[in-house]
Amino acid sequence: MTASKNQQIISISQELIHTEDGNPLTLEYFLVGTTGQEGETLYKLRVDMRNPGGDLLEREETRPFTGSLQEATALAETFAKGTVTPCVLQEMMEEWFEEPVLVS
Repeated sequence: MTASKNQQIISISQELIHTEDGNPLTLEYFLVGTTGQEGETLYKLRVDMRNPGGDLLEREETRPFTGSLQEATALAETFAKGTVTPCVLQEMMEEWFEEPVLVS
C-alpha cells in the first residue's frame, strides 16, 4: 500500500461478511495518519470493501478526527467488530461524535 511522504497507513483489521445472497466480502479497516506542517499527526478512518478476488468494490474515509493514535485505534477496532461498511461509515461517525462529519 502506497502512502505519500507525510501520510502513514495503518492496517487495523480485516473482517469477512456475507451479502444477503451468501456472497463473501472482505472489509478492511485502516487508519490514515497525516502529518501537518507543525509536525502533528491527525488520524482518519478508512474502510475498504473487496470481493473474494481482492478487487476494490467500495472505499470510504472520514475527515481527520483525532490526534491520538490510541483513540483512533479504539474507534477503528469498535467499527471493525461491528462490521461497519463503507456505505454507512459517515453516518456512524456522525452518531459517534453527534455532529456531521464531512469529507472535504
